[in-house]
Amino acid sequence: MTDDSLVTGTVIPFSRETALPREESPLDERTLALIGALRRLWRRTQLTRWEEFDHACFLIASDRNTGNERYSAAFFQGVQMFALRRLKFYTAKSQAVSEDEMWLARLLLALHSQDHTSARYLMALRIAAPGHRRLMFLAQGLAAGLCTELSPPTGRDRETTPGLSSQ
Repeated sequence: MTDDSLVTGTVIPFSRETALPREESPLDERTLALIGALRRLWRRTQLTRWEEFDHACFLIASDRNTGNERYSAAFFQGVQMFALRRLKFYTAKSQAVSEDEMWLARLLLALHSQDHTSARYLMALRIAAPGHRRLMFLAQGLAAGLCTELSPPTGRDRETTPGLSSQ
């Protein structure tokens, strides 16, 4: 038993055109430098011959002196194998940053800061479950190399690094 005279509410129509545009937050210099380095490594790995992925992971795990080139080659090969969709990377000179590049930068920064909960969440967003463990291992090595390489020298490092002493 409903009485239409009791309903006096006003219905406000929702228009999808009035939704506010998503604002992009400006990226800090460290993140932009990391994305630039990742773009260069991505392009370089596209030109190299692919090794057997599991074999490459075993070789990297057994050699403590593995450089960013080997980590990135295996990582990007694994990403292409296990990604839930094709990832987009822009050219090195592009001013814009793709969502996939930002995802990868956040993943590496989370691993560098030892935030493994965020790293596991980010990995699950783009990578199928069978690739999580191996790609997390490769991403951790890549993060250690790239983030350390791109970090500005500390005050203590300036004293011991040639050409950076304050005189």
